[in-house]
Amino acid sequence: MALERKNILIIDDSDDARILFRRILEAQGCTVFEADSVSAGVESARSVCPHLIILDLKMPGESGFDFLHLRLTDDSLKVVPVVVASQVKEKVLVSRAIALKASDYLVKPIDTKTVLQKVRKNLKDNSFFRYSFKEGSGPKVSVKSYGAITHIHESGMKIQSPVKLKENTKVQLKSHLLDSFGLSSCSFSTTAFPSFFDDSGQYESRIMFAGTSNDLAKDIRKKLDNFR
Repeated sequence: MALERKNILIIDDSDDARILFRRILEAQGCTVFEADSVSAGVESARSVCPHLIILDLKMPGESGFDFLHLRLTDDSLKVVPVVVASQVKEKVLVSRAIALKASDYLVKPIDTKTVLQKVRKNLKDNSFFRYSFKEGSGPKVSVKSYGAITHIHESGMKIQSPVKLKENTKVQLKSHLLDSFGLSSCSFSTTAFPSFFDDSGQYESRIMFAGTSNDLAKDIRKKLDNFR
């Protein structure tokens, strides 16, 4: 996707970071605007109407999260895609930013190829007509994902997966381990405890078994003893 005449706003308190972003983007024909704080960024965003915003998450005073919160309440800003920038070890912060409707993320230190890929992708995604369903009213969709069992006992287990599972929701699970424990005929559902983003970059979810008999629970305990 051509980037000529695209307005890009950089909100970052680091002079070096803003200079580097500017060099990368202006070389592709972008018009780059800069702001070194959230308040200056909000003012610039409202005046220049950028096609995309690159936002540093950690800044003194108001942070990138303050900008994301404000953006959700501002009709002129919420339609502009935001790519957040964070350090390599800040996965929890990135997850929080995505939950606040950030479109994508960049890991610092940045490189030219990744910056241009992310910018092109999010400008392209934003150029299509889209319809947003009201929360809870959208059509249902099934998602298949791979994960790993991290803990298991006679009434439930914990799993890690790249997908955040909703609380108190039925899920379909397939595993050779579950088959060997005689659990393939049981139903599975998440507990009331919310999934959380852990240090491995995965979501940890608690799953409970339904339809297990006392005999099956005893059999599971015996098999677990053999693992020790």
